[in-house]
Amino acid sequence: MTLGVKGPEVKLIEHNESWATEFQNVKEALISITGIAEECVQHIGSTAIQEITAKPIIDIAIGIDSLNDINDKLTSQLKTLGFIPMRRQMMEGRFILAKYTDDTKQVKTHYIHFVELKGRAWSDLLFFRDHLNQNQQARVEYAAIKQHAAEKYNHIEQYTNAKEDFVKNIYALNN
Repeated sequence: MTLGVKGPEVKLIEHNESWATEFQNVKEALISITGIAEECVQHIGSTAIQEITAKPIIDIAIGIDSLNDINDKLTSQLKTLGFIPMRRQMMEGRFILAKYTDDTKQVKTHYIHFVELKGRAWSDLLFFRDHLNQNQQARVEYAAIKQHAAEKYNHIEQYTNAKEDFVKNIYALNN
């Protein structure tokens, strides 16, 4: 299994069943070191959606009561697993950490998205994953949008923006 994307590049690869295994291994390590409840650690993003291409980065959502609960002890625990806060760590009600292949921090392999358990972001992230896994038509449409965006744009921000309308439309289904 090859994981990782360099800098802001856009790279999609075919779905790989080993992504689920990698997530499970990281989940077990996260639970062991932090004591976070198992149901609060979820595989999200395209690597958690069957049959579609994805950036080879494992996205993990961790639901917590409040983002204010993120403290030096927790970030130190995560650092022992190789996760470090990103420079722009706060995004849309999320606190984000990344894991890299080495100390140069050029190639990201994993993201942790801390979100509030009772917040909209937690609900939307899990709904999006579950909806696409249960709805082949939505999955096919999303895969086509991703492929088109990857062919058109070579920077992650443009690529992400190109998918935004689809993602928001799925979130809107989450009543």
